[in-house]
Amino acid sequence: MSIRKEGWNMLRMLGSKPKLPWCCFGDFNELLQVEDKQGGAPRAHNLMQAFRDVLDFCGFVDLGFLGPDFTWHGHCRGELIWERLDQGVANYEWLARFPAGRIRHLNSFTSEPLPHSFIFESKWGASKMASKAFPLRGYVVD
Repeated sequence: MSIRKEGWNMLRMLGSKPKLPWCCFGDFNELLQVEDKQGGAPRAHNLMQAFRDVLDFCGFVDLGFLGPDFTWHGHCRGELIWERLDQGVANYEWLARFPAGRIRHLNSFTSEPLPHSFIFESKWGASKMASKAFPLRGYVVD
């Protein structure tokens, strides 16, 4: 079994648990849609559909992003390729608690996956409602 399929199966297993608020973000090494790639050969539809099917099974929605459109670039046969491989997804229970959660793509000029920051706001205190933003930076680690 491929590492990708193992990952999708793990997400399915976690998604079958009682509905707790949760999110996943990072380098999924897969595209959600054809617009997430520029240059090179088109991504196979069945591979993108398998990723979307897993996200649908888990009740995940794309958190969207701020910043550059693509999180990786490289060369293949002399052609420059840009892709959005990093995703931030969450279920509706998580979105109800953190409705301002967003992924921020940072600029990078290397072919390594771009670092990303995850920023969310939450209400603190029962009587005094104050908004705070907490940056959480994640990096792909081999």
